Amino acid sequence: MVYLILAILCGASLSVCFKMFRKIGIDTFQGVFVNYLTAIAVSLVLSGNGAESLSSSIMAAIRAPWAWLAIIEGLFFMGGILVLAVSTQRSGVAVTNVSARASMAFAVVACYFAFHEQAPNWLAIALVLVAMYLIFGNVGTRKEKFDIGDSLMPVAVFLTYGICDFLLKYLKAQIGTDGNQGNIMLFIFSTAAVFCVVAYLVRGHFSEHPFSWKAIPGGIILGLFNSSCTALMLKALGLMDSVVFYPLYNVGVVFLSLLIGVIFFKEKLRPVQIGGIVLASAAIVLLLI
Repeated sequence: MVYLILAILCGASLSVCFKMFRKIGIDTFQGVFVNYLTAIAVSLVLSGNGAESLSSSIMAAIRAPWAWLAIIEGLFFMGGILVLAVSTQRSGVAVTNVSARASMAFAVVACYFAFHEQAPNWLAIALVLVAMYLIFGNVGTRKEKFDIGDSLMPVAVFLTYGICDFLLKYLKAQIGTDGNQGNIMLFIFSTAAVFCVVAYLVRGHFSEHPFSWKAIPGGIILGLFNSSCTALMLKALGLMDSVVFYPLYNVGVVFLSLLIGVIFFKEKLRPVQIGGIVLASAAIVLLLI
């Protein structure tokens, strides 16, 4: 439970970082790139390779049997950011956030069938999905009619984030308790960083938005929370079933993020969001029975 609680704290801190990026005027893409560089540095420390070079650590990871899984996870890490951005632009923030949080159900169900874990509490999962919709959804107010592209982007967010969570569990199952967690994180974040640079170049981001030095401290802080969150999730997944971990983690991040938003950013909670919190609380009780 300690790893779960710490993972929730780090997960909620990510949204705080992005809020501060907007307030301070840090380019999100630049901050994310520095975040990956920081995560790579943290992974080198956790790998225990100390005096070894980055290339030596990467080569050690490449020789590992789980290397291809970590590369795919890195691709989905970066892909998640891209589809999240496109979906936000085309389908709106509310629909996109619902899709990202609801992806927890995909990971839980996939792990149930793949690893033959205990059957999930289907009522609890249903309550979590409804709660996520009530908390983040713009219920009864969205009247736009989407074209096929607008309809598919939230689905892409749902699948991408669900696959990311599932792959973390699958990686843990492949390496067991003796795997080098630092090398796993190193490979994942290195792959994500490479594709972040590719995305910069493809979109012409460097020419349109020259690099700002204030992205460095912001990206470092984001990277510390990001790498810590990933490490804690891997630890927690090794100690508890995903059918318990993923719902508690997602709901916990939602609660903490909402509290931070209300207390520190003076955000207003709508009655429908309060109803979502009540349903989420009921889901947590059902999961722990």
